[in-house]
Amino acid sequence: MNARSATERCNALIDSFQLDRASRSAEYGLIRLTLVNICQHAMAQHDERLKEIPQHQLLDQTLHKIRGSYREPYLDTG
Repeated sequence: MNARSATERCNALIDSFQLDRASRSAEYGLIRLTLVNICQHAMAQHDERLKEIPQHQLLDQTLHKIRGSYREPYLDTG
């Protein structure tokens, strides 16, 4: 029963992205399905992280990680 309800939740999420519309070819549809699965896993990871850390701290950690990856510290050379 649990496995069935989990599958139905996954299918409901996939249906919410309306993959059956505007597919020009099978390959295009598979690419869209892959992107939906990436989003689905990212949402699940986010929900798991929220169980451990409050949302404002999770946002602060994410922003700190992003800022550190593309911005070097400012050095005042006087």
